[in-house]
Order: sequence, then structure tokens, then C-alpha cells
Amino acid sequence: MVVGFTGGAIPEVKVNRLLLKNTAVVGAGWGEHLMSTKLAYGREAADAIAALTRDGHIAPIVTTRLPLDQAAEALELLDTRRATGKVVLEP
Repeated sequence: MVVGFTGGAIPEVKVNRLLLKNTAVVGAGWGEHLMSTKLAYGREAADAIAALTRDGHIAPIVTTRLPLDQAAEALELLDTRRATGKVVLEP
């Protein structure tokens, strides 16, 4: 699963691989979906994802943890696209 394209070119799918491996590609515009439906639905989905995370069923990949007073450095990592995974600021 690929979530989002934050920079660079959008990858192209080689259709022959789909045929050879009997697989499929599905696109979903989550942001557009949330904007065209009730806000409550988006909140319910976010709450469900938070519960899955809290209960250990899914886990975000955190690659960088910095103290809050290094927020500028964290933003620099994001701005220069050198961050992989999540960048977390801690108290």
C-alpha cells in the first residue's frame, strides 16, 4: 500500500506485472472523499485509526525523535524531504 505522494514524480504502474501476478491497483482520494462527505465520518475514521494504533494493531514508523526545543530542526527535516517515517517532537 502506498499512501500519498509528497514529492517528485507520481510512480507509474507497469500493467504487464499486474497481469502476470494477477493483481490489481486501486486508487482512493481520501482527502477528496472526506471533503465531499460529512465531517463526522472523517472524525469516526480518524478515531478508528487511533484505536487501532493504541491497541497495537498498526504502528507508525517513527525514525526521528527530537526534544520540543529542536522543533526548527524537525521542520527542516520535513522541509528538505530528508525525513523518512514520522518525526516526533517530545517534551
